[in-house]
Amino acid sequence: MEAPKGNPKEASTAEALDPADGELDVGRAARKRAQVECLASYALQMMEPTTKVVEFGAGSGHLGLLLASQRSDCQVVLVEAKEYSADVAARRIEGTGISNCRVFHGTVDAFAATGEEFDLAVGLHLCGLLTDAVLGLARRRFAEACVVPCCYGQVATLKEDHRRGEGTAQRMHPCSKAMRMIPREAFAWCAKAADFTAGKGGAFDPKSDGFRTALKCMRIVDTDRLWTAREEGFEGMLGTLQQGCSPKCSVICVRRIPKREEADEVDAACDKQGA
Repeated sequence: MEAPKGNPKEASTAEALDPADGELDVGRAARKRAQVECLASYALQMMEPTTKVVEFGAGSGHLGLLLASQRSDCQVVLVEAKEYSADVAARRIEGTGISNCRVFHGTVDAFAATGEEFDLAVGLHLCGLLTDAVLGLARRRFAEACVVPCCYGQVATLKEDHRRGEGTAQRMHPCSKAMRMIPREAFAWCAKAADFTAGKGGAFDPKSDGFRTALKCMRIVDTDRLWTAREEGFEGMLGTLQQGCSPKCSVICVRRIPKREEADEVDAACDKQGA
């Protein structure tokens, strides 16, 4: 991907938008900033003029606020199920004076029930099946997505309380036709192996054998997610966050393929500009 417009690094270190917010030590603060800045860079490349962005699992809104500050022409909605975090996000919006960002307090299903349209779904460290719920809603709304999953082991759990909406369920993976040849037990083992635990303060060695194995397993799970989108008429790619900023560093980017009518309109506009 090409370098995005705007400078998320400069914006994220501004006091009002700093994801570290003075509560973390130097090392953890730097890693947190790198996580938000890097995913913002991916998302900014996918944003067109007036794109409507929804951040799911938004917490206090680090990513969504950064995107809103970088693109005043776009609208951003922060979807957060926890009341406390939603309140913090609302206060942060008020404190920054950013007018193109708002909070929706509720689950993925609750937001979906409103029927509100959007163009791009984003999320940083979406826990377990929440990643699949967000990707599923984006596909159903013919929207794009840019997310970083987390808690891969929950994909393999049998606990019902890990359902995240949009029809997600225990042991639903592998979902893509291309990967259904893999036995579910083997896939479940792979999902659990993707959960690499960082050391004290979140530090870890990205060159260690343990992390490299975990990253390969993350890629297998996320390839299943990506191929599911491709089988439904989307395109996409896998990327990574900045090396060393997080052991959960796999980025899934899903883009819609323009319908034939839209492609013809784009071609006609380009021909007109070249005339």
